[in-house]
Amino acid sequence: MKQIIKELQKLNIAVKENEPLANHTTFQIGGPAKVYLEAKSPTELLEILKIIKQRGLKYIMIGGGSNLLVSDAGYDGAVIKTNPGELLIENNLITADAGCTLAGLIMKTLDLGLTGLEFAAGVPGTVGGAIKGNAGTYGEAMDKAVKTVDFINDNLEIETCTGQQCNFAYRHSIFKEHDSWLIVSAVLQLTTGDLAASRKLIDERLAYRTTSQPHGYPSAGCTFKNIAYTETIAENLKKLNWELSPKFKEYQKIPASWVIEKLDLKGKTIGKAQIAEKHANYIINLGGAKADDVIRLIGYIKQQVRDKTGIQLEEEVRYVGF
Repeated sequence: MKQIIKELQKLNIAVKENEPLANHTTFQIGGPAKVYLEAKSPTELLEILKIIKQRGLKYIMIGGGSNLLVSDAGYDGAVIKTNPGELLIENNLITADAGCTLAGLIMKTLDLGLTGLEFAAGVPGTVGGAIKGNAGTYGEAMDKAVKTVDFINDNLEIETCTGQQCNFAYRHSIFKEHDSWLIVSAVLQLTTGDLAASRKLIDERLAYRTTSQPHGYPSAGCTFKNIAYTETIAENLKKLNWELSPKFKEYQKIPASWVIEKLDLKGKTIGKAQIAEKHANYIINLGGAKADDVIRLIGYIKQQVRDKTGIQLEEEVRYVGF
C-alpha cells in the first residue's frame, strides 16, 4: 500500500488513507476506504488506474455519493472521485464530465437557452451516476438525452458507445453490467424549447419534492425500484382491497412507496435507521445510523412486502463493501 501511495504522490495526486466514506455519501454512513483520491481529469484518472491495477488493488468510482450504502467495515480498496471540468457546447450538444452535478447541469443548460433535462430536476448526484443508473422521474430518464458516452474499458482505453449501445432500461445501463467500466463524460442532445415553461416545470417539481420527500435527515434517495405493472400483480393487490390508481397501468409502474405505505410501515425504525414518514421509499439516518441498521430495515421491508403481496422488491441503492 505504501508503494501505491508513493507512486500516486509522484503524480501530484492527493491521497488519503483510511478516509471515512460517511464523509462522501449522502447517507453519511460507511467505514473507511483503504485509499481515497480525487482525479482532476480523464488523463489523471487513467494514470491512477494504471497504478492501481498494476498493484492488484480493487477500486470503485463515486460521484456525489447518493444512492450508496457503504459497509460499516468500509471498502478494502481505492475509492476514486472525479472532479468536473468545463462544459463543451456545440449547437444543441452538450459534453459534460461524469463528475458534473445534475442540478448544476440543468441550471447551466437553461442559461444557455437549452431544454430537455427537466425530468432530472431534484435528482441528486452526478451525470456519470445518473447515466449508470438511468436516473429520472415522471416516466423519463437519462436515455432520453444521452447521445454518446465516453468510458474507460477494462484495457484502460477510452471507448465511446452510443446511447443505443448503453442498453438503457428502467434504472439500468450497460455500465451496471460492466461495473469496472468507468464513465468519464457524455454528450447530451438537448433542444431549444420554451425556457419559461421549462423553468416553471422545474420549480413545480422541486416544490413537490420539498413537500413530499424527507428533508433534514441524510438518506441515499429512493431505496427500492418501482414495481413493473402486470395484471397478475394488480389482481393480487385488489384482493387486499387496495384501490389502484389508473396511472399505475398508464405508466406501467407501481410505486414501491405506495406498497410500503399501504402496509403501514412508515416510521418503522431499526437502530438509528427509519422508514421516512414523508415518503415510504426513503430510509433516513436519524443520526449515527449504521449500515447494519439499514440492511436489517431493508430486509424487514422486503420480507413484509413479499409475504403480504407476493412482490419481490429490488433495491435501487447500491451496496459498497459488503
